[in-house]
Amino acid sequence: MTLTNQLVASGQWLFRRRSYLPWTTVVVVLLGLRDAWAIDRAETATLTWEVLCLALSLCGLVLRSCIVGTTPIGTSGRNVREQVAFSLNTTGFYSIVRHPLYLANLLIVFGLVLYSQSVWAMTITLLSFWLFYERIMLAEESFLARKFGEHFEHWASVVPAFIPALANWQRPSLAFSWRAVLKREYNGFAAILILFVLMDFAGSWWVHQEIVLSGARQGMLAVALFVWLTLRSLRKYTRWLHVEGR
Repeated sequence: MTLTNQLVASGQWLFRRRSYLPWTTVVVVLLGLRDAWAIDRAETATLTWEVLCLALSLCGLVLRSCIVGTTPIGTSGRNVREQVAFSLNTTGFYSIVRHPLYLANLLIVFGLVLYSQSVWAMTITLLSFWLFYERIMLAEESFLARKFGEHFEHWASVVPAFIPALANWQRPSLAFSWRAVLKREYNGFAAILILFVLMDFAGSWWVHQEIVLSGARQGMLAVALFVWLTLRSLRKYTRWLHVEGR
């Protein structure tokens, strides 16, 4: 097997596990927190830094929402068993970068690891992200090249893989749908809030040997739980979040 085929094969293996493998970086972040928080810091500085890091992760979620809200069914899905593409999406964010969802994921993950203030944790996380998604992108593009041939080759020749070319922007072929976003991104929103609260718990324990559940932390947990339970129920028991063709 050639090196390219080996990379594609490993990318296929990682593709089927891409929903949960990136979250293993949380362990790295927590270890980084333990080292970086060995010296106590002012609560105001900690809160300010947490807000900035949370804002970065939420920017990644907003980017994912903008992408998901304008993509048709059979593209940009969460399928894990095999590659699926009913059509080649080349408009909207896919007109400026070939893998916009993974770029959004990078913002989410980087916001989380940045909170640790640990250089080694950030380095390991970014290198792992690069190796992980590079192989997945190779596998996905190999599939798209076989299925769409010259159409894919032309698109790939003018649209960069990961660094957006904003000048290439074309309006999405579909109008934005909030219901499509709520249906697909509620897990990510709840996970981000919960992970930031857990990291704050871990930092407090390693610095003060106690866990303080402040009003802000309680609010974040309450919002995460409410959003998750509400949207989970709507998706499971109703068709309110269903959008034809999404």
